[in-house]
Amino acid sequence: MVIVLAISVLCATGSASAEDAPVLDIRPDEAAATCGVQPLQVEVTVRHTTQQGILAVELYGDDPSTFLKRAGLLHRIRVPAEDDQQTVCFDAPSPGRYAVVTYHDVDADRRFDRRFLLPAEPFGLSNNPPLKLRMPRFEDSAFEVGEQGTVISIDLNNAD
Repeated sequence: MVIVLAISVLCATGSASAEDAPVLDIRPDEAAATCGVQPLQVEVTVRHTTQQGILAVELYGDDPSTFLKRAGLLHRIRVPAEDDQQTVCFDAPSPGRYAVVTYHDVDADRRFDRRFLLPAEPFGLSNNPPLKLRMPRFEDSAFEVGEQGTVISIDLNNAD
């Protein structure tokens, strides 16, 4: 009787249900485009993700002075993070030069967390430039999108 009661208590307190899962704050305008539908797309595969929080992927236009600033942001995609890697697509406005920045919002607070001005969450940039003790530059991350679109891969840098 005691064993049955102990198992019942463990099962009742140790199991997670769908109601316990965090609700991720992702707006409809932050959805990714359907890959392969439009010819002028940027297909981004982000590697080294974990299934926790939100993956944010941002597309910036060809203006180095607005790179990483709100004025230069063309589109932001937010999707539930998955294990290992995941792919999202942007519809590019036109052929040209672009840059992509991504970060894994592990705590799903919709912010890129920093600790002493340094990244506290995993992040990455197109072209996977080497990290330096300065803000990334557009030139290091810029890539061309032609009439047929392009495919890129980004490796997340583990900030912890």
